[in-house]
Amino acid sequence: RTPPAQALWGMADAADGPHEPQVVDTADCIKMKQVLDDEAMETILQRGGYEQSFLLENVKLSIMAVSCVFALVAQLFPMPFPQSRALLAVCSLTYFALSGVLQFITYVIDRDIIMVTVPLAGARKSEALRVRSQLARFSEWYHLILQRNADGSPEAVARMYVGRYFTAAGQFDSVGFAREVEAHLRRWESGWEGTDERGPPGPKKKKD
Repeated sequence: RTPPAQALWGMADAADGPHEPQVVDTADCIKMKQVLDDEAMETILQRGGYEQSFLLENVKLSIMAVSCVFALVAQLFPMPFPQSRALLAVCSLTYFALSGVLQFITYVIDRDIIMVTVPLAGARKSEALRVRSQLARFSEWYHLILQRNADGSPEAVARMYVGRYFTAAGQFDSVGFAREVEAHLRRWESGWEGTDERGPPGPKKKKD
């Protein structure tokens, strides 16, 4: 299906009111992605009326807490060596096993997911919103991907040129970016799927 007209995408104007822009080092791709991710999530939660699910984050925190317990037992349990060899072996193996589980969750399950929402009232669990993002190193394109929280579900992808939201000095246009994220969210909610591109702004016309 053809995406709606580009008029849905809007940059900040006077109606949005003055705001102090955040300054970001544009040479730091990781920081740029973090800023864009945070603004995208905040926009979806505040303007879209969604609630974030912390289930997977709680699972990871629980695994880390249990790992720390085994590490503390291995370090502080009042048993002299070599009598404590069996205890140290169990604690060490358990610690590394839990670390492996945590890495599996991070790189296989989480992947590029930045947020999963709680299903809306009366909706199934698989109908929750999954938000993903991608910004490759040295790339000028940020991808914001919306889909249902089920593997293989259709995707609505916004391919966004980061130069639209950062000045040469690194000032971040959070208002303009938030408006474009909201427009993308509304299109996804209407059932649109596919890829839409928001490239560099065109050159300004000279006044006669």
